[in-house]
Amino acid sequence: MKDNYHIQLNNFELQAMNFMKKKKYNNEISKLEPNYKVLIKKGDGSIKEGILVVTLENDFFDMKVIVKGQFENINGENIENETLSKLIVPLLLPLTRPIIHNQLIQSGINDLLLPTIDIQRYINSND
Repeated sequence: MKDNYHIQLNNFELQAMNFMKKKKYNNEISKLEPNYKVLIKKGDGSIKEGILVVTLENDFFDMKVIVKGQFENINGENIENETLSKLIVPLLLPLTRPIIHNQLIQSGINDLLLPTIDIQRYINSND
């Protein structure tokens, strides 16, 4: 694929979420430090699926969220896996943050947020 691309997120789905509260939260954590794992469905084409796995582990809770997105190169060219692997986090994480935040609030953990990334619907090679 050329260095000129316009990859757009067409679909976003929550695939799974696992939350285990270990002990009562007492405001000791000032920020979350998530681990991100990116998976891409093999294949060639201008439309591909990618998965983002967000894992949060600390003394108070363990949480794993798996989301899937469908991406399209609107130029109609093949999306290389290497290129897509760099774009999955900035395209999927902003939509995943509210899911994680709502789960934490429902569990009585009110003061924590994931690091902020601006919501983008697409990424152009010029960005």
